[in-house]
Amino acid sequence: MRSSHRLIARARSWFNALTWRLATKAGTLYLGAVSFIGLEAVAVLLTFTTAWPIALPVVVLVLGVAYLLRDRLVAMWRRIRRAHR
Repeated sequence: MRSSHRLIARARSWFNALTWRLATKAGTLYLGAVSFIGLEAVAVLLTFTTAWPIALPVVVLVLGVAYLLRDRLVAMWRRIRRAHR
């Protein structure tokens, strides 16, 4: 096998591995969003995407990150509520 073929094979292998990692992370964010806002709200969100489809990845990303950081968000919310009493 020529060196250019090896380079192309290595690049394809790297790209496939990257694609699988990104797909796994995207799936985790979708599951996090579903867990955070509930299945019914996700159904409404998916229905909303017919009007503005570009918003779906952004909204799911924000909700997924919020799900992953929910403990910190709850602690921050409690501090804010205590400060305003």
